[in-house]
Amino acid sequence: MRSSIQRRLLFSVGLTTTGMLLLAGVMLDYAIRDALIANFDAALTTDVQTFAHLVDFEEGEVRSEFDERTIPRFSRLDRPDYYELQHEDGRTLERLPELAKVDYQPVAGPLTAPEFRNLILPGGRLGRQAGVRFTPALHQPDVDDPIPSPSDQAITGPIPSVTLMMARDTHDLNRTMNRVRWIIAGILGGAVLVSVAVGKLLIPIALEPLHATAQRISQLSPDHFGAVEERFMVDASHAPEEILAVVDRLNELLRGLRNVLSRERAFSANIAHELRTPLAGLRTILEVSLNRPRSTEESLATTKQCLQITIQTQTVIENILTIARLQFGLTRVALEDMELEGLIADCWQSYSSRAQARGIVYRSVVPAGLHITTDRQSFRILCNNLMDNAVSYTNDAGRITIDANAENHQLVAISFSNTGSQLSADQIPQATAPFWRGDTARADTGQHAGLGLSLCLELSRILGLQLIIKSELSGEFEVILKGFQPSQDADHMSV
Repeated sequence: MRSSIQRRLLFSVGLTTTGMLLLAGVMLDYAIRDALIANFDAALTTDVQTFAHLVDFEEGEVRSEFDERTIPRFSRLDRPDYYELQHEDGRTLERLPELAKVDYQPVAGPLTAPEFRNLILPGGRLGRQAGVRFTPALHQPDVDDPIPSPSDQAITGPIPSVTLMMARDTHDLNRTMNRVRWIIAGILGGAVLVSVAVGKLLIPIALEPLHATAQRISQLSPDHFGAVEERFMVDASHAPEEILAVVDRLNELLRGLRNVLSRERAFSANIAHELRTPLAGLRTILEVSLNRPRSTEESLATTKQCLQITIQTQTVIENILTIARLQFGLTRVALEDMELEGLIADCWQSYSSRAQARGIVYRSVVPAGLHITTDRQSFRILCNNLMDNAVSYTNDAGRITIDANAENHQLVAISFSNTGSQLSADQIPQATAPFWRGDTARADTGQHAGLGLSLCLELSRILGLQLIIKSELSGEFEVILKGFQPSQDADHMSV
């Protein structure tokens, strides 16, 4: 199921907000928990250190002046605190009886930095213990009795160390932590709901330019392609920056589509014009022939004239079909190795008489023995069209030159040039357009439909060649073919 951009943005906002707030909540939970545990441990440390000052060494024994019955939290029935005093030899000196029911491990640190550990207290309650190891102080006699006892005077060995452990219920600590967590969860949930609600209000406003652009695109129709450029373009001035590239590519596509439709309309009009002209001439000749009796010689001349018009019309139609097959990839290419000089000379035979009749000088500069690898039929058609184009548009007593540039016995480029061109540099890009004629000679011939260079462009494309057209101010027109494959032996050629 497709989802709209608005729903995706809302989901992204909610997910991002939830993730960030969840991370913040976890960090806050750790910080508060550490602070509460630190306060809990500080209070437990104070109690341990206070109780340690009540332990001394007197008459060869460790004694404590601590009386748990006088302190309510040790004597109360509901969640009392616990303590235990152990001798360094492992004997328990003092402890509350209930602590014997607890399976715990003794912990002990220095008096200034007790060691802490969690444990399970009687009744399954959660608790935390603190332990210290220290050497009791030697008992000092009272001021009223300054004379030490004989036992104290007899002490000469070291005073034994003791371990003091105290444990306290963590119920209040855990309850506070749970309350804090519920507060954090409430804040997180509320923040997510607020962010989603705000996003639902602001996202449609932020997407308004996108909706406007989509509305503008939906209003486009084929009728706009024949209008001025601004009417079929998508206005990018108010488009969001994130889709500006999409709008630009769409406008490029629309321009290309407009150009294609324009060329298609012009192509259809040109076809109609090119076919109408010879058909009208053919009809006129036939009508005149039928209006009055003609001799055998006149009938033969009329028949020849009609045949020439029919051949010209057939040539136009065949060129159109050839270009269409090339553009749709319906022409197969069979590569083979061939000798270039002989191929050029063979093609020129069809145009030599026309050139000689107009006094055109032909010159071929093709090295003997130079071979190329290409499709013979397609390359022959390409050469014939370029030669026909040169003979047709060269001025009387002009010059046609075919020049092959080779390096290391490999063809690099071949050019077909002729004099008498009237094309300007601005007209060169249009020279390969179907039915286009740029100069007076092209317009007045009446024999060419302007398809020759269009056909040459498509043929060079399927042969993998680059076709370059140049026209000099001196009147020299040149077509260059580049990109030939290295020549191979015919026996090793793959088709």
